Amino acid sequence: MKPSILNTLVFQPLTLLVGVLLFGLNACVWEKGELPAPSTAEQCDTATYTFTNDIAIIFATSCATGSCHVGPTPMVGLDFSSYQVVKDKIEDGRIPARALDGSPNTMPPSVPGAPPLFDAATIAKINQWISEGMCE
Repeated sequence: MKPSILNTLVFQPLTLLVGVLLFGLNACVWEKGELPAPSTAEQCDTATYTFTNDIAIIFATSCATGSCHVGPTPMVGLDFSSYQVVKDKIEDGRIPARALDGSPNTMPPSVPGAPPLFDAATIAKINQWISEGMCE
């Protein structure tokens, strides 16, 4: 029996299209995995501490004083009254090594045998701010 024109032009291509669609949809599988990290804005909505409200005052009263890390010519060019400078120096390890961990040396460097710059509660607050994403 000879195939009809309707079968050749409509039904066979339609059958092929339906088969391809069903195969394609069946191949798409959502795998449960880790969710992406929240954006900084979402993190900051729930942050316990922010630079502006909690951390800036710590640096202002301990580091960005007198002729140290503040003003037009701050020590080693680091103005710790700036959120971006503090964030950058935490990310590159300079602040943790010098002021939080106390190694290789503590701050301020000109006072041999001085107690650590920050007490344990202040270090805990700064570390929590860091772990929450260093929100501004």
